[in-house]
Amino acid sequence: MVNSRFSIIYQLLLVAFFSINQKGFSQQELNEKIPKNTKLVYVLDSLQISNDLISKIVPAEIATVIVVKGKTATDILGSKAKDGIVYIETKKFARKRYWSYLKTKSENYAIVIPNPEKDNLIQYILNGRILNKDFEGELSRINDSNFQKIEIIPKDTLLKRYGIYRKQFGVVIHTK
Repeated sequence: MVNSRFSIIYQLLLVAFFSINQKGFSQQELNEKIPKNTKLVYVLDSLQISNDLISKIVPAEIATVIVVKGKTATDILGSKAKDGIVYIETKKFARKRYWSYLKTKSENYAIVIPNPEKDNLIQYILNGRILNKDFEGELSRINDSNFQKIEIIPKDTLLKRYGIYRKQFGVVIHTK
């Protein structure tokens, strides 16, 4: 299982690193795309981790993967990042990040969701789109440069507007 987890993560990172997601590649082709002596720096939830810990990450718990290459990478971490930096953010970390941000934008949000673990009773709606699964990465990208407004709607309004009845509140977010 660890091997298959590592393989999935490795493929995901290679695709991100080389921006080759327009075409499907076999495992062998992916392995040929990255030089053998490449040493990427991995940062998980804002902490640098060793390469051997990459295989311990559960792919289903990944919210976002961002790859930084070239001068930008070396400007951030120096020469050790000459081959690139791979930022990985888990859903749990992303949830804490968007919760911390959104509670500053709405007192009602902070009341309805007193901590990040309580958002299972909430239905998020982003720019009119109902977010059902794997949305943590999208919400964690909301910041002052793209945020417009947030509205907390009660269960009855959630049912009338969106046909959703299994959640206690709706959090309707608008971004640019």
